[in-house]
Amino acid sequence: MKHENRTTNHVWNFRLVRCWATDCRLHHEMGHGGDDDKHHDIIKEELNRPYQPSFMETHFVPFLFSIVDVPVTFFREHIVEKIRKPYPYYHKRFRRVPTIETCALDDLVCFHEANMQYERDRAVDRNILRILRRRRDECRAWYNFEEEDVQRFCKDIIVDHEEAAVNFFIKYGELSWNTDVSHAFMKQKHRMLWERRHGPVGTGQRSAVDVARAVESADKTVEQEDSMLATLRRITSRAGLPKELRP
Repeated sequence: MKHENRTTNHVWNFRLVRCWATDCRLHHEMGHGGDDDKHHDIIKEELNRPYQPSFMETHFVPFLFSIVDVPVTFFREHIVEKIRKPYPYYHKRFRRVPTIETCALDDLVCFHEANMQYERDRAVDRNILRILRRRRDECRAWYNFEEEDVQRFCKDIIVDHEEAAVNFFIKYGELSWNTDVSHAFMKQKHRMLWERRHGPVGTGQRSAVDVARAVESADKTVEQEDSMLATLRRITSRAGLPKELRP
């Protein structure tokens, strides 16, 4: 039995080798192998030759598209839009309320309104930073083959993203998950005290903000989606107030 299996394997191996040799010979005879395959040579004139679209691209495909597009466009422009009246678009706008520094210590309503305004402002700033970061990543991906092109064409976009990230970090960075507008206000107060001792940020020898660390921290904050921690932060907005704001 073993001898028969060995003989069968030898026969199949011989057939595979013969088929492979036959395919190679036919491939060579058809001019696809060896040193005579001049059709693979590309000259400079062919590379610099302007692109000539085919008949399919210039006539046939647009014709197929027009079969569906023309009747629909005609029906909408001449019938639907003439019958339908202009529909107003309502964009909800929140009126600005007094900020936290103008609230009395026992005014809970003012605290709540200022905190809701703080949450909305933070969401807007987070989305702005997300858009700027996406523009930076898209520009880098487009010019990623040459570092000089990235520095040349993406310089303004990178600078805008870094500036927005630093400002986001100055206002919201290094705050825990259960922070609210009072914690952000205390952070602003501490920054003003630091500037009173060391001068405005960026003018003295000591720097209050590391740009690289600020950009990294801001990007991590933007990447976080609404989770259980964000829900708890909204529920327990007044938990753990600083001693300066306790009634």
